[in-house]
Amino acid sequence: MTHVHLHDGPKVVHRYDLEPLIEGVGVYNLRPPARRAARGQVPD
Repeated sequence: MTHVHLHDGPKVVHRYDLEPLIEGVGVYNLRPPARRAARGQVPD
């Protein structure tokens, strides 16, 4: 799931992964930020 918070400052994006616990129950965990390659570099 992706949540985008728009306000007067920069756009803030949070991404969550659903982790199932038991039948019909789960918890959303905040996904760690993705590393971005510097401009002109190829990502690993």
